[in-house]
Amino acid sequence: LLPFALLAELVGARPVILLGLVCRECTRAVLIFADGVAWMAAMQVAYAGGVAANTIYFAYVYSVTPAEGYATMTSLVLASYHAGNVLAALLAQVLVSTVPSVAADYKPLFYISWLFTTLGALAFWLLPPPTREAPPALARELLRHGLRPTVRELWVLYRPLEAHTWLLWWVFGVSGQVGRRPGAPSTQQPAQSLSVCKQRV
Repeated sequence: LLPFALLAELVGARPVILLGLVCRECTRAVLIFADGVAWMAAMQVAYAGGVAANTIYFAYVYSVTPAEGYATMTSLVLASYHAGNVLAALLAQVLVSTVPSVAADYKPLFYISWLFTTLGALAFWLLPPPTREAPPALARELLRHGLRPTVRELWVLYRPLEAHTWLLWWVFGVSGQVGRRPGAPSTQQPAQSLSVCKQRV
């Protein structure tokens, strides 16, 4: 995450978001066409890049939204993101449960995932250009002012009750994803899950 944040500080958010989308495209291509441990390791790196770019995308909202709309736009973007994950999981479960060929071979699910990922990548070109400077990033504040002033600024930012509520909401929202691979059953070790996926592909 930090390398992507620093890169966004240097070249801007839009190129980093585009890089994240390319990483997601590479992830799907490797899952469908490649085989072997080395390719799967490369896929994990590409997937990590795509996930790291999410934060830059979410932060980009603040450069195209007036300050009074921050809470609304944050809610809409995150709700859309999680609603997409829920709908994708439901669609996959319906297909696996009702279509025997999909239950025997997950490759159609990877193609569907790739289709929607590509549609999302095309939607990138509809993003409006920034109309204001984004709020200062933590990395930028550390570089400019040093550790002590940055910690003092964080203390001021996170003191209000609303900030505590948002933090708790975020912690509970992501706690179920920590340590889980996308689509991997929770009862299997990562290496076992990977081998099962590749055997079915």
